[in-house]
Amino acid sequence: MRQTALFLRLAAALLLGIGLATPTQAAGDNRAISGTIIAYECGDNCYLTVRTEFGEDLNALCVADACQPWNEVVALPPELMGAQVDALVGTGNQYDAAGNDMGPYPAFLEITVMALGEAELGPPPDDQFLGGTITGYECGDNCYLTIRTDSGEDLTALCVADTCQPWNEVVALPPELIGARVETVLGESNQFDAEGNDMGPFPAFLEINLLY
Repeated sequence: MRQTALFLRLAAALLLGIGLATPTQAAGDNRAISGTIIAYECGDNCYLTVRTEFGEDLNALCVADACQPWNEVVALPPELMGAQVDALVGTGNQYDAAGNDMGPYPAFLEITVMALGEAELGPPPDDQFLGGTITGYECGDNCYLTIRTDSGEDLTALCVADTCQPWNEVVALPPELIGARVETVLGESNQFDAEGNDMGPFPAFLEINLLY
């Protein structure tokens, strides 16, 4: 009986030791990086791409607490493009649209924004970040872009972003941009009639980032 009890104690100690070692080993797989945000996109999952200080373009799931407000609106605030970040990279799980676990994938577990650069002030608080797909473009006295947002809403607004200027000049959207993925900042601008009279405010795309 004493031998049996001793064996059970040794087995329990061995199992406990294995259990305690596993998290430490997993944590050791994480790595700290520094770099610059160069891309963000969402499908069934949201991914951030950082160009590290060694020139590596690292694409990983955006699951850090810092990602949550971006993931909720499916858009990265434009002022964060090019931002300097410190990040902890580990592993997270991807999920398809039905919620099925598609297995592990590299993930940003922690993100700290270190510097925003020239765009530090960002857009006014009333502006709204939206991701979506271009579905239409038309011009009359003013030029308007229509996108289907990631929530399924068809949104038409004045096309006043810098990205719009070459389209507005020729009064045409390049055909290959129909269906293009975009990140936008939606705010307000003024409409003008053919005589140049101010017709008042109207929703406007103030910034457009083409993702293709």
